Amino acid sequence: MVQEKEHPDFPEEKQSDEEGADLGAEDAFQKYIRVEQPKFTKARIATFCGAFLGSAWFLLIHLTPVTGSSMAPAALDGSRALAIVYMPWEIPQKGQMVQIRIPEVILNKYPNYKYIRVTLLKRVVAVPGEKVGSTVLAKNQYWVQGDNTNESADSRVFGPIPRSDFLSHVVYVVPPLSRLWPLRKS
Repeated sequence: MVQEKEHPDFPEEKQSDEEGADLGAEDAFQKYIRVEQPKFTKARIATFCGAFLGSAWFLLIHLTPVTGSSMAPAALDGSRALAIVYMPWEIPQKGQMVQIRIPEVILNKYPNYKYIRVTLLKRVVAVPGEKVGSTVLAKNQYWVQGDNTNESADSRVFGPIPRSDFLSHVVYVVPPLSRLWPLRKS
């Protein structure tokens, strides 16, 4: 049989506190263990805010690969677009490069796109209330086009885009690595 050793800080025998009253083992334990509330120092608050913002930015900013030439010369094939997710209260601005969901018209024509995560990069050309050709854009409707109009399937093909199809706006385009560091030909 294993004999339990007595912990030196918490003897089983009764102790007396400052006033002379007897304390049992549990009371002695409570006397020596103090539960203190954590103090909110500037360092702890800064650490918490940094961790929160760091994780929030991770969810709100992403690199989107650019495929195709519809946004050339602003975004070349093989580039990466640094995009910030649109918040529900944000309004797309005219001239912004945006990432949008593939419109229903295209999904109906090419049903295989439903099973892959494909988005389009386009530029906002007209905002609600503006006239494009014979069409006046209703509330929450936007007209988007590629910069390279000869190579772009855009609102000229699928019509105005609802605000709900906007995913993010591009803040920077990272050129393809082949343009930054050309490979030498041997």
